[in-house]
Amino acid sequence: MYNEKNFRASDVSFVSNDWLKKSQRDFGQLLPGLMVEIKAKSYRLKPLVEKIQQFLELGTTVRILIDLNSLRS
Repeated sequence: MYNEKNFRASDVSFVSNDWLKKSQRDFGQLLPGLMVEIKAKSYRLKPLVEKIQQFLELGTTVRILIDLNSLRS
């Protein structure tokens, strides 16, 4: 079951082949080099920013936050 405190996966991510070779093939040990978060209208911004900050502190180098509220038709 989803629990915001222990579920840390981005909406979209990329893990380089070099990082996969170093991993023990355990989901919990993979860190993406690129992560994308998509903010829907019902999401609060602060938790997404905190989540992105955690990924940066662990070593993710590229992050993208897409705010669907700011997109125009």
